[in-house]
Amino acid sequence: YALNFDQTEAFKRIVRSRPVGLLQGPPGTGKTRFIAALAHYAITQGLAKNVLLSSQSHEAVNTAGEALLKLFRKSGGEPSVLRVGMSEEQVSDIIKPFHTSRVEQSIKDRFQSTYQARVSIAGRALGLSREVVGDIVTLEQSIVPMSAKFTELQKTEDSSSPRLAGIQQSLESVLGSLDLPSDLVDSLESGSTRFLEDMLDSLMDKHRRSGVSGDKIIRLRSAARVGTDFMTSTSSFQRS
Repeated sequence: YALNFDQTEAFKRIVRSRPVGLLQGPPGTGKTRFIAALAHYAITQGLAKNVLLSSQSHEAVNTAGEALLKLFRKSGGEPSVLRVGMSEEQVSDIIKPFHTSRVEQSIKDRFQSTYQARVSIAGRALGLSREVVGDIVTLEQSIVPMSAKFTELQKTEDSSSPRLAGIQQSLESVLGSLDLPSDLVDSLESGSTRFLEDMLDSLMDKHRRSGVSGDKIIRLRSAARVGTDFMTSTSSFQRS
């Protein structure tokens, strides 16, 4: 860690005095290097599974975090880091990839890219065809968000709003691609819940003609909604 004699002695005493130790470092005594070294040592030597670095200023946390990253990368490792801060503007460029908002988006992007494959696994377990799986994925990823947006806009815009009309046209197009009646969108006026119920009934009728039970479609949709709920929950302040 390239510590000097005084830093090395302080390091040994802090490690020996666990679980609580207090070190006072006047300006210019190398506190940042010491903090990074202590955190790196605690993690790599198994003294702690997690280390929380906290300070009264964002700059101090950024500086210590950068020093810690350098130590890990110097030894050929990449730590699992999460930088907490209300805004990316408070985080230095080197630490930005570890900011909560970036990590959240990365998790969502990775999950989104494998969403259809995950639903397909559930579909195969239920003995359902690719067509059924594709329809359920379209329902969850396209129809549900658009119907929710329509209901939200209804609260603030009148019925002749171009935005509402645009969503209706998009939904009609998606329904057409699923070989479902486009007039299903008429039930949107009664709310997204009614519309989705009618749409799901129509979807089950479509596949029932091919011998697919409605119960299996409902079960697949329940599995698919676990995925969409996960992606939604990572965007909520309370759960992210």
